[in-house]
Amino acid sequence: MKEQKLDYFKDAFNWVDFTQFAFFIILYMSKITSQFQSDTMLDITLQTFIILQAFWKILYFVRIFDPYLKLVLIAQYIFIDVIPFIIFVSVGLFGFMKISQIVETGVNDEDGEYK
Repeated sequence: MKEQKLDYFKDAFNWVDFTQFAFFIILYMSKITSQFQSDTMLDITLQTFIILQAFWKILYFVRIFDPYLKLVLIAQYIFIDVIPFIIFVSVGLFGFMKISQIVETGVNDEDGEYK
């Protein structure tokens, strides 16, 4: 790290290591405070990111082998290109949720069977 200085932080795979460590600490503290009794939305989200980052770290080690380097680079470029689409779909779904909440569409439950 001393030799590379700021170049070390320019590699996305190194940022995965830092953020995964931070997510582990946050998840561990969350679990300790709840005494491992329940999974909150934060816990589930952090676990999802940790699993995705573990997959990304596997790709980091696979890129050492020349035959797989192209596949890793293609996966990286696809992931980068898909980010705007995921954001667009998420914003659209959130908008439709809010519209349906405002219009109050849903199940007509006069008998209270679905509560």
